[in-house]
Amino acid sequence: MQFEWDGKIGPASVLTVAAILINIVVFTWGGSAFVTRVTTKVDAQSERFDELKKDSDRRFQIVGDAIKETRSAQTQAVSDVTGVKTAISYISEQIKRVEQRLDGTTPAAPAIQPPKQ
Repeated sequence: MQFEWDGKIGPASVLTVAAILINIVVFTWGGSAFVTRVTTKVDAQSERFDELKKDSDRRFQIVGDAIKETRSAQTQAVSDVTGVKTAISYISEQIKRVEQRLDGTTPAAPAIQPPKQ
């Protein structure tokens, strides 16, 4: 079998070149559409992740603020309980002194000063 090249351009040659060009255009267009679709989906997911991160940060901030408020309230409660405990201790000592005086004995220790507030 021997091939010969004929330098003539005929309809088959034109159709072959046109088919090749059409294939290149279709492949490029299809690839471009695929890349655009994938890029759009990735961008949408990225935006969604950003929204979720902002919501998460906001929730953590709310929880953090609530914890700070709770700790502050606990500190104030401890301070209040300590004040009440000190006052009760003072009142208890004064009642003991009054009881000793009513019994006719002299208290063993001098009167203590009231607690400072």
